Amino acid sequence: MKKHLYSLTYVFFDFSPKVQWGIIILLLIAITIAHNSMQIPGMSLLMVVTQKLFFIPVILAGFISGALGGTMVAIVAAALYPHYLVPHLHSEYMLSIPVISNMVLLVVVGLTTGWLSDRIKEELERHRRTAKQRDQALQELTHSYERAKRSEQLAALGQMAAGIAHEVRNPLTSMQGAVELLKRSIDSNPERADTLLNRLEKEIARLDEITRHVLQYARPPKASLDPINPLELCNDVLETARPQAQSQGISLKLTQAYSANTQIRGDHAQLQQVILNLVLNALQFSNPHSTVSMNSSLDENNWYLIISNHGPAISEKDQQHIFEPFFTTHAEGTGLGLAIGARIVEAHNGTLTCQSADGVTRFTLTIARA
Repeated sequence: MKKHLYSLTYVFFDFSPKVQWGIIILLLIAITIAHNSMQIPGMSLLMVVTQKLFFIPVILAGFISGALGGTMVAIVAAALYPHYLVPHLHSEYMLSIPVISNMVLLVVVGLTTGWLSDRIKEELERHRRTAKQRDQALQELTHSYERAKRSEQLAALGQMAAGIAHEVRNPLTSMQGAVELLKRSIDSNPERADTLLNRLEKEIARLDEITRHVLQYARPPKASLDPINPLELCNDVLETARPQAQSQGISLKLTQAYSANTQIRGDHAQLQQVILNLVLNALQFSNPHSTVSMNSSLDENNWYLIISNHGPAISEKDQQHIFEPFFTTHAEGTGLGLAIGARIVEAHNGTLTCQSADGVTRFTLTIARA
């Protein structure tokens, strides 16, 4: 019997609120009709038991609707509790002290059940919030550990890169001087000599660029986090990148959804370097006659810049390594531009992410508002 009762209780709480209230109303009606229909002599005990059934809808209402719902149903049940349809009970039983006490008890039970239900729901909600906060704290701890591990690896790599750059820069200076002397001293076959020397100069310049990038990655300048105007920042990048875009027949488009007086916290020169590198990369890998878009927006705490282009997609495998030093898919790339950009953004307490699919590549830069 107890097992069946538990099963019925679980079934009731599985219903929607509308169905639950429908059941409660039907119980009130059925119990009222049942206990008012009993006019058989000697059935007083059964009549009393039937009256006690009013506690069932009262308790159920308290569980599903708290103190307010339990009290309201209890008041209705108390009003229906006396035997209105039994004439010979009107004067001697309908509003006797036992009946009135049971009517009061109904209200007390409804209020108490509802109050307990409210407390249980509040406690469950508190535990749910605590569990959610613990999950968030655990995720943050995991991310902090991963960032610390990555920072340690990058620090070791930076020290190694600094040593490499130092060793490479010294012979570059000597090579540059030798080329200048060679240009002045060669008389035979000057056209061929000039071709070779120009190529040598080009390679030296490329090595020098790699060296500068390695040094910049190994010892990035400290960011000066001052209030700056993001619109001016983006316009400066557009002016710098527009000649390259025009030479490729590609359009540059900037959209912003905020006031021109908006400010973010960062280093103008460093962020301009990051954004310019992202735009130049987008131009490099864009389809002919396409558009490179710069879409910027705000929320309560951050400024967002999404740089997107249409061209060859970056594979999921490459996306996992795209911000690592020396990783590149371009034959003439150094593989340090995005790594330097990611490190600069990290120094600004921001984020730089990449998504690429269906021929569209998006880099999203997030910087805190001032």
